Amino acid sequence: MVCVKSRCQQSESRRQASKKPTLFLCTNLIITRTICMALPFIEKFVNWNTVLKLLIRYRCKNAENIQKVLVVDNIAVSNGRRMDVQESKHEIYDMFPPRRQWVHVGCDKRKKNTSQRTKNETTLFLTVKREEQKEGVHARWYVRLNERIDHIVKAALTSKNLFSKPNVTVIEKKRNEKERIIECRPICSFKTLDERIYASLYNKVFTHLFDTLFYENSIAFRVPKKGDPQMLHLKAVQKIKEFRASLTGNLWVAECDMKKFYDSIDHDVIKKRFMQLLHKMKQKHVINNAEVHTLKQVIYSYIDCYNFYQDVFRFNKKPNHAIWKRIPNTGDYTLRIGWVHKDIDKKRQEGKWPYRTKRHEKYLLGVPQGGALSGVIANVVMHFADMKLRPFWEGKNDFLYIRFCDDIMMIGSNEKSVSEAFKQYSDSIKSFGLYMHEAVPFTELKMRSFWDGKTREPYLWGEPDKDVFPWITFVGYDINWQGHTRIRTASVKKEIKKQYEKRIEIEHLLNERYGRQPQWAKQFILSSVQKRMIGMSVGRVPIWRYKDFLNDYSWAKAFTELTANPSSKLQLRLLDRHRNHMLKRLNKFLLNLEYKDIKPSDKKAQREAVWYYGKPFSYYGQVLKDWD
Repeated sequence: MVCVKSRCQQSESRRQASKKPTLFLCTNLIITRTICMALPFIEKFVNWNTVLKLLIRYRCKNAENIQKVLVVDNIAVSNGRRMDVQESKHEIYDMFPPRRQWVHVGCDKRKKNTSQRTKNETTLFLTVKREEQKEGVHARWYVRLNERIDHIVKAALTSKNLFSKPNVTVIEKKRNEKERIIECRPICSFKTLDERIYASLYNKVFTHLFDTLFYENSIAFRVPKKGDPQMLHLKAVQKIKEFRASLTGNLWVAECDMKKFYDSIDHDVIKKRFMQLLHKMKQKHVINNAEVHTLKQVIYSYIDCYNFYQDVFRFNKKPNHAIWKRIPNTGDYTLRIGWVHKDIDKKRQEGKWPYRTKRHEKYLLGVPQGGALSGVIANVVMHFADMKLRPFWEGKNDFLYIRFCDDIMMIGSNEKSVSEAFKQYSDSIKSFGLYMHEAVPFTELKMRSFWDGKTREPYLWGEPDKDVFPWITFVGYDINWQGHTRIRTASVKKEIKKQYEKRIEIEHLLNERYGRQPQWAKQFILSSVQKRMIGMSVGRVPIWRYKDFLNDYSWAKAFTELTANPSSKLQLRLLDRHRNHMLKRLNKFLLNLEYKDIKPSDKKAQREAVWYYGKPFSYYGQVLKDWD
């Protein structure tokens, strides 16, 4: 019989032995693997290979961006100018070999029908794997790459404060000619490469973790499912068209859009909602206690690193700050970043201020717009509004509730049901501390002013009549009661503006004030710009298979749900005409320039007119696939 005391002594000695450090095993890799053993779900997405692929993507994207600048810049004589890699980008180049040392990928491994960036990523990945299998001493770049990946994985799994305050820039949103105001939109980007990778890694973690909880018709920022289109907003259009086809007669529609959603969302609400979902997934045994703790630290670090008032809104009082430098042609305009401060003041005056401090809005509102985790935050917060409407959409064939980020649409055959759902949704939004655009009463809607509103109370959608509207608008599309679709007017104007800016870019480059002479013949410059415009609009279409071209990485890819109807045909022909008009204007500008040291054969080309590429390269042909 063993003495109880001796058993206690043995167990104590075992505990002491377990505390002793194990020598020669405390490398970064061993530590990382030990951590990962306690975080099985997170380890699926935060691992060596995932980080490698992200670094490869950043490397190829940087090279592509530099190439885009060089293609335009080389049109003019350089005069000793040189395109250097930015200091902040050197670190990503130091972790990979020079381009000439990449492996040659044969036809059997090269992916067909993909972009050049995708092919470069495949080639660089195989280059790294070849070096990994090499015996003996590895190249210096591979050693640096390994050390960096080990550091990123370890920090992503153990660090408490992954994110610091992001950099903020602004882009133009719209111009008010009457009031001479340029409204700007803030875009945030994290300062270091590591922070951007952390955000991308945990974006995948949260997206896959919560995907089974989210409402089926919440479309944006979801895990793609088999059969889904490449661009998820197309899935929303498909669902609306299918629902419309399943019912006859007029339907009731309500729409809602948030005011400054990312800029006004409350930190306390985000944290509360995230913790509710994390504990729910823990109860389902998807994640463990250690993973709940890690994910809590990550999302708290992301939220606490930024607030809209201190990091963005204050720049309205600094008109000469560098943040405005990206806005062209400001002239006598006033630059402004909009917010919901008037709504906040109104709520405070009415005694409806629900927060724990009077200055809550100055410290605890807003998340980084443009950050990888912001889309997940939108889905987590709005998920609770989706569930409030569950009695209306669950098991109902005559009611459709669909949401794309913060934009929602309700469609039903019963006016009472749609009105009640709209009121329930409005109340939910207010309880979250969010603000909706003012709803325009249906009785005051007119066809001309109908498209200006963002939130619309229930109205009839069907065959045109006195109080019936034939079109609804969602995710860049206008959808007709008969199932036809056309492009939203704002999207057409945006594409026209892109065409105009491409012409202005070349004219600015060759402006006489800068003393730059054309380096190429006139027709060569014009042909280069024309091909670039075609590539931007419909992709690099090969003439030998233009009929079944997929239009990947182009504007046309976002509008594959367009149907052939008088409205859409008119819009696409307008875009084709405007593109040709911009090329003719550019041709006229180029004719007035002096061309030195151009070959005689090139001088003949200068007299040629703009080349006509025809229907296979047009918006009309490639979007509608109408080849008759």
